[in-house]
Amino acid sequence: LSYYDNGKLKMIWNPTTNDAVIFRCTEAYDGTAFSTTAPKYLRRIDYVKGTSAVTETAWNSYITSESNNANISVYSTASYTYNETGHLVSIKDNKQNQSLIIRGQALR
Repeated sequence: LSYYDNGKLKMIWNPTTNDAVIFRCTEAYDGTAFSTTAPKYLRRIDYVKGTSAVTETAWNSYITSESNNANISVYSTASYTYNETGHLVSIKDNKQNQSLIIRGQALR
């Protein structure tokens, strides 16, 4: 397990299989730049697999810049959207292209 500086979960990584789940967060509810210093809103979860050449340092580099992915394959991604009050309003599975729209009372 790996955590952001503020204690939020950043990554679950199995060094034996090189499978990982990466939790990407932004500072703002509608942010597009992923934050590693002050993550607040979960915006995306990536299920990825790395080759045997991928180290923990390489995973951390991939988290901060998706361009560092020569040895990493993305299997699936889920995206999260929030409204202006910061409540979760939708979740999308990008591999299956299916969405869950949350209406009415926000999930807590």
